[in-house]
Amino acid sequence: MSTVTGHVAKARNVIGFAVWLAVLAFLGGCVRDEYPVARSAVHEIDALRPGSSYTTNGVAALRTEVMPVRIGDGFTAYERARILRAVNEWNYALNGHVRFEIVSENAPYEIVASSLKAPNPPPGLRLRYLLASTPPQLNGRTSSQVFVQRLGNRDLKALMLHELGHMLGLPHAREGVMSADYDLVEWRCIDKTTAAALAAKLNLPVGQLNWCEG
Repeated sequence: MSTVTGHVAKARNVIGFAVWLAVLAFLGGCVRDEYPVARSAVHEIDALRPGSSYTTNGVAALRTEVMPVRIGDGFTAYERARILRAVNEWNYALNGHVRFEIVSENAPYEIVASSLKAPNPPPGLRLRYLLASTPPQLNGRTSSQVFVQRLGNRDLKALMLHELGHMLGLPHAREGVMSADYDLVEWRCIDKTTAAALAAKLNLPVGQLNWCEG
């Protein structure tokens, strides 16, 4: 009697497992007999490629400098997504030599949502048009302040491409994403002029970074 009961129990287990597989397949599940292979650094960087307008220079970095960045509270889900898009674009351009890494705890680099509560100064003063500010490192920390109440319909990704450039130590330039005034055309991507300036700062051949063309 116990043998029959055992066979019945095994049959029920087999049937139950088959039903589970059928339900999983119906729901779009995928059953495999192996674990996915971890992607190499080359594949990770290539996966960040922003689009066809960017160069595809091979990864040549022997080591990577990691810059931990914390994104503070106060941003909407959409704003956070635009910030992450800018981070990914810079990571692709940096091509393995430097990498922004988003962390949840205190970090030497941070992006925070701020507001300017004081009235606008008289016309002609640049502070009137201030959208964000990334001052030089102070006490080992760099904090990029984004004045979210002033953004309006401006593209936060473009703004963060510019501010992350400051975080990397780049000053304002006459053209490109590091030009002083918000311009959606100039700030749409990381241009070759900016890549060349960063290559000079990092003492790298410019061909070891990536930039947008056209």
